[in-house]
Amino acid sequence: MRYLICIAFACLAHLTFAQSSGAVVKAGLVWNDYLKDGNSIMKMSQTGTTAGLEVRLGAEDNTYFKVGGYYAKMHMHVQEHPKETQFFKVRNGYEVLKAICGLETRLLSKERFNWRLAATGAFNFIAGVNGNVQFADITGGYLGINLSTGIDLSFISIDLAIEPGFADFDKSISGSKPLLMMLTAGVNF
Repeated sequence: MRYLICIAFACLAHLTFAQSSGAVVKAGLVWNDYLKDGNSIMKMSQTGTTAGLEVRLGAEDNTYFKVGGYYAKMHMHVQEHPKETQFFKVRNGYEVLKAICGLETRLLSKERFNWRLAATGAFNFIAGVNGNVQFADITGGYLGINLSTGIDLSFISIDLAIEPGFADFDKSISGSKPLLMMLTAGVNF
């Protein structure tokens, strides 16, 4: 599985240099809220970390095509923020592979500053489980729409993305569509 991921990232990197484009290597934090408990995603949600690569094809224009892939490791159980939030020590959780594809535009473009807005389709695949979590408890994959905004400061990118899912996350709970939030920082190449 990891071998296939490396090949996919190598192909995306090749596309980057074949056209006038750019790539961004990113890492950050993830929140996922699938329980309709009346709390905001910043109050109670699953937490985790993510890393990935985005490729901006035709990035010399203000509007361009964006594809990317991410790996995330998440807690299964909801955590109260900030009292018990642990992003990095996942014992009972799951691993997600995410693929995104869509359009991004620069709302403001200066010499060393860009403000960007993107809308992409997202496919999330549950690649593995950790600890007491069973594959039978969660949906194997689901689609979502990834809406993001971000800024480029010279070669640094900072992004905030919200992603509502279209399918239930927990098979035993009706109406458990995920709402994912990612805060990432990265380096442009």
